[in-house]
Amino acid sequence: MTLSSRLCKLQKLFEECDDDPHPTRRFRDWPVRDVDGGDRLRQESSGDNTRAAANRGGCRTATPPPPPPPPPPAAAPKPAPLTDEQIFAQKSLDQLNAERPLADVFFDYDQSAVRDDGRAPLQKNADWLKRWTSTQVTVEGHADARGSSEYNLALGSRRATAVKDYLVNLGIPGNRITVVSKGKEQPFCTAESEECWQQNRRGHFLITAK
Repeated sequence: MTLSSRLCKLQKLFEECDDDPHPTRRFRDWPVRDVDGGDRLRQESSGDNTRAAANRGGCRTATPPPPPPPPPPAAAPKPAPLTDEQIFAQKSLDQLNAERPLADVFFDYDQSAVRDDGRAPLQKNADWLKRWTSTQVTVEGHADARGSSEYNLALGSRRATAVKDYLVNLGIPGNRITVVSKGKEQPFCTAESEECWQQNRRGHFLITAK
């Protein structure tokens, strides 16, 4: 093999280095001709060939950078606040009565007329009933412990009816209001005093439907 053909072949080997994972292997066993014309195996160190290949920049593969971290998940939207109607719909009758949105009204001894201090509470009660038009209520008429049971039952009925009539005059349909007399049978206070008796002379509201 002539020197020219050897050089051409060597050049081709360098050109293929990029595709060869072990480029130095091509040169370690390549036969070269001695000055006396004989062939011998090249015994050059692999480090020389590796450095040569590296200097050409074709045999090293650069490590790609790591991918960027994924974006954080989007925050869940906050739920819309409940409307008054939704809050009202979730409440039971027991919850509504425990909140006592309807105020009681009180009466003088042996009287069934609505007092002046009962007009403002009844106006607020009427406003509440107009706001929640599906509700129905019962007005209980109560009396204190003095007098007979029969008399106080009749007195309690007159008191409950007076409260209903007042609400009807404020625009509340009468069919939404039921009256019942409790007389002196279900007192709110049991002490024998005017302060306690005053608490028992009342028209008391219960919400019965919503």
